[in-house]
Amino acid sequence: MKHFAPVTIVINAHHGSAALNRTLESVAAANPQAAEVIVATDALDLAIREAWPSVKLLRFAENRGPCTARNISLAEVTTPYVMFLDAEDCISTTLLGHLCWTAEKDRADLAFASHAIEKTNGKISIVAASKLKHARELLDYWLSGKFVPPCSVVWRTEFLRHLGGWDETLAQNQDGDLIHRALFGNARVSWSRAGYGIYVQRDSNTRVSKLMTPQAIASQFHVLERVERMNTVSGLLPDHHIGKAWYMLARKLYGRGKTTHAQKALTRARELGFKGHTGTPLQRMAAYLLGLEQKAKMASNFRRSIYTTLKSLPKGLPNKA
Repeated sequence: MKHFAPVTIVINAHHGSAALNRTLESVAAANPQAAEVIVATDALDLAIREAWPSVKLLRFAENRGPCTARNISLAEVTTPYVMFLDAEDCISTTLLGHLCWTAEKDRADLAFASHAIEKTNGKISIVAASKLKHARELLDYWLSGKFVPPCSVVWRTEFLRHLGGWDETLAQNQDGDLIHRALFGNARVSWSRAGYGIYVQRDSNTRVSKLMTPQAIASQFHVLERVERMNTVSGLLPDHHIGKAWYMLARKLYGRGKTTHAQKALTRARELGFKGHTGTPLQRMAAYLLGLEQKAKMASNFRRSIYTTLKSLPKGLPNKA
């Protein structure tokens, strides 16, 4: 007799995704299994339907973006908890049961676990679960660039609906924005020490999180401006903590050559009281001596040259005569 965790897994699969079968195999191997699995896709994948008849398919006529797909799927969920995966992500066997048990034990609105980052070359690195539970500590965690990917997060379904789900107007940092709103909304948080989600992170400048299109930049500004507004009401964070997040955005924008937007972000960081620079002692010294703009551009050029060199190296070992 199979045992089911009180959770629905929603998988967003643009064009069906060639990696979807691997994701579904990891979900099927979970012990206990999810009560229901929903695949939201803009592809009519008959092979998936035949191979996984118990999976519920939500098909869209066109690609409406991951946030819209997740929100529509959320309306279909009937279980107390819900988890969201991208079509390349996987979960370990023990993740679901322990996350749901932890959430129920702590009466949590969202529960986090450890996660693994899988690179293009298949190398996996584990990021251990934290112990942070206070909203201020967790907000600092996210605003400093750390995160837990959705494949290691279980949400209480009704709480997520109360938040309104994902902001479909954002082109970037949608998950971070949702976490910010949850924490400012007095979310009860717990951490599981068992199992992990596998977050696939491709080494590509075309990755959504790396793109700096006008829409992406506008989204990044919108997210931090919303944090400021929520913080004005709650007073959870000192202003300079949010200033640091603006500084880090400025550094990222300078590195991508987006000087005008970077200057705006840096100005806001200073207005909020963030002083100095971040990074290693050498990085801070370089920023003091050269200015953040030149330091960020030099670092970006250096990383680009290393990446180009590594790509040009021959694959594998040479054959011996």
